[in-house]
Amino acid sequence: MKYLQPASLIRLMVRSTCRVASGWKLMPEAPAPDMPDDYVPQPPADPDTCGTCPSCRQVLSDQHPDLYLIQPGKERIKNEMIQDFQDFVQTKPYRASKKIVLIDRAHQMTPRAQNRLLKTLEEPPLDTHLFLISANASALLPTIRSRLLVLRFHRLPEEVLTRLLVERESLPYVEAEQLARLSGGSAGRALILKD
Repeated sequence: MKYLQPASLIRLMVRSTCRVASGWKLMPEAPAPDMPDDYVPQPPADPDTCGTCPSCRQVLSDQHPDLYLIQPGKERIKNEMIQDFQDFVQTKPYRASKKIVLIDRAHQMTPRAQNRLLKTLEEPPLDTHLFLISANASALLPTIRSRLLVLRFHRLPEEVLTRLLVERESLPYVEAEQLARLSGGSAGRALILKD
């Protein structure tokens, strides 16, 4: 597994579309044209996603028609990129009941792009979830920040990160423990150190 960008963490949430047993679905799946009418996603054996249902396969390959990812180009997120996403949200979801838009490194939006985004934040489409991911929220315009619900991701306790590295990365316990300690509870940093 490579270093997970923040957008990848949200993709992991989106991949849970097949979770029937968990009691919630972020994007409940409509029957796909290539699936039998009676297809019901099966709950995964572990808390991760199944990776095999049509929705999971599309998310894993960045092909889900109801998922839109915006990432900065060489420098910034430009006005045109926000305009494209606004066009995307004007249509109804294709496979899911909701669309998901991820703006990764949102602090790299130009002021013009942020002002364009305000229109969507002021009148959000009911069938769209919008996530702005930023390591520097203070770089966003105050008018943007005032319209967002902030979710802070905290570092994992060393024991939890050690267990995750052992279970998901198949690392020996001693190595996982060392990486958890060196990374300061950051799963992304631990994976970088591993490689």
